[in-house]
Order: sequence, then structure tokens, then C-alpha cells
Amino acid sequence: MLRFCRLPALLVALFTIACGPSEDEPTAQAPSTKLIDLTASTMYGSVADVTGYLDAINPYILRIGALQQEYEAALASSRQGAADRRGTGRNLAAQAEAVRPGFQTVFDELDAVQPPPLLAPFHRDTRKMLAARIEALERTIEGWDVEQKGGDFEPVYRDAEAKYEAANQLILQLNTQMNRINNDLQEATASP
Repeated sequence: MLRFCRLPALLVALFTIACGPSEDEPTAQAPSTKLIDLTASTMYGSVADVTGYLDAINPYILRIGALQQEYEAALASSRQGAADRRGTGRNLAAQAEAVRPGFQTVFDELDAVQPPPLLAPFHRDTRKMLAARIEALERTIEGWDVEQKGGDFEPVYRDAEAKYEAANQLILQLNTQMNRINNDLQEATASP
């Protein structure tokens, strides 16, 4: 049986809150009339460049979070206890087939986004995380195919789990990086 540990909701929503509220979300604060100096510098580039990049990637980040939640629904479908959620090859492979095209689209479309030079490593790592996630999905699908044919599926599933865990570790690193970017951006735009 294929087993994936479910990460806390914070990780599933990795970036969904990292870039701030979307235009559709109401905010509890009154609109600010403070002018922001877009030419101010951060350690990642100008405020204008950094906010432009974050605005450009936010829809992709939201899509990644939604796809991940959709995939993790297969973990809950086995109806085991919340502390030990396990997916079977069948339900995980079916869900992997459903979400893989969405992850691949996000991966491909991120090529069109040009990060400021100092955010290029963050952008590269985001793509690396997506590649690992896509590989894990592909291996899950392959594992189920091997299992259906009566072959040795355990190594395939173990590889899928390892790739999934590698993507999760990248998510942790990206979340830390995003917090640094947002903190630096806040400091750069704070009034003197």
C-alpha cells in the first residue's frame, strides 16, 4: 500500500497566503493612503520589481495550493484516522492522473515569468519543487500500473514517496524564503 504523510494545512497552503490577499478577498483594514516609494531597494531588487514579480506568480501559487489540496483529498478517501492517512495505489493514481496536467501547466507557464535577478534562485527552486511533485505523481501512476500487472510495485511507490517528500522539503525552504522576501519588502516600504 502506498503511504503519504499529510503535511499540516500551513504547508498545503504554502504560498496561498505568502503573497498577501487576492483582489477578491476583503481586508479588515481601511485602504491606506500612504504612498509607497516603488524605487526603494530591497535585498532582492527594487520594490517595484519585487512586487511585480510577486503579483505575477501569485495566481500560479494559488493554483499549486488548490491542486495539492485536490490531490490530498485522495489521502482522506481511505477513511483511516486523521493521524495516519494512507492512500491506496488506486485512489492516489486516479487523483494523480487528474491533477498532473494542472501541475504541468503551471510548470510550463512559469517559464513566461521573468524574476528580478536576485529572485531567480527562488523562481528556480519553485520550478524544482513542481518538477519533483510532477515526478512523484508520474511514479504513483506508474506504481499502480505495475501493481495492476502483478509486478514489483513497492520500489516504484517508494520512489514516488521519496520524490513527494523532496517536494515537501522544497516547500518548507520556499516558505522560509517567501517570508524573508515579504519581511524585506515590508521593511523597505515602511515609513521612515
